[in-house]
Amino acid sequence: MRVTLKQVAERAQTTPATVSLVLNSKQYHRVSEETRKRIQQIAQEMNYLPNLRAQALAKGKTKNIGVLVNALSNPFYNQYILENNQFYQNEMGAIKIETGYTFNSWSEGYGANNIVIRNNTFDTVNPTGVKNDGKERDVFLGVYMKNDPSVERTRYPILSNILFEGNVFKDTFGLVAFISSAGNVTFRDNTFLNVTGRKSPHPYRGNFFVTDAQNVKIVNNRYVASPHVPNPGVQIHEESTENIIVEGNTVVDDAAERYFPSRKQPSAFSGDTASQ
Repeated sequence: MRVTLKQVAERAQTTPATVSLVLNSKQYHRVSEETRKRIQQIAQEMNYLPNLRAQALAKGKTKNIGVLVNALSNPFYNQYILENNQFYQNEMGAIKIETGYTFNSWSEGYGANNIVIRNNTFDTVNPTGVKNDGKERDVFLGVYMKNDPSVERTRYPILSNILFEGNVFKDTFGLVAFISSAGNVTFRDNTFLNVTGRKSPHPYRGNFFVTDAQNVKIVNNRYVASPHVPNPGVQIHEESTENIIVEGNTVVDDAAERYFPSRKQPSAFSGDTASQ
């Protein structure tokens, strides 16, 4: 039976609120050091584990990946629609679509196909800075091969027919999306708004990165001009990609007046020619 916070409080001769401050809050400094140590010791002795579901319900948010799509073993069920959701401060990023295998553990299905992600808001996701190839990202599409994680990829589009449409990405820490081992992936009619500066800004903030992929379209997206994203664009690994279309994307300065009234003219969208 799960040990409850109330049981820890009774044994520590204090209140559940005090125990919660010590074990589940960043406000633990409000509790005396003596009481803190007593609660922590008792919680350890009783094998107390926080109820993450209850915390999520109370706070209205979680700190997990927003959605993790692992490839299914039955290709007929590879159809997903994800729409009208809000993702906020998901610590490992908002969307992760991946498949793969290892030599010593497991294999995850045939791939992923027919995924529509529409009309969602992604706000300040990946605050802990989870990276792929050294780049932080909100969205990850890719595989792991032989080991998990791994840097090895396949050019075969095992992740295919994926559409991101009409979403709003707010305050991205790094890349909007890392796209690899995929085919027929489209980002269109999305809006990118970055009003918050970062202590350690990345030069690739607000960009896309495409490698080991084919038939990728990044079209008709809209950036609200921001001094925090001076060079929005698409980084393309040309040797491992084909038929990457980047067109119709705009940087809109008039909308930025509400957020950056003293802003100079923005840089042009650089994705049409950017490459690695």
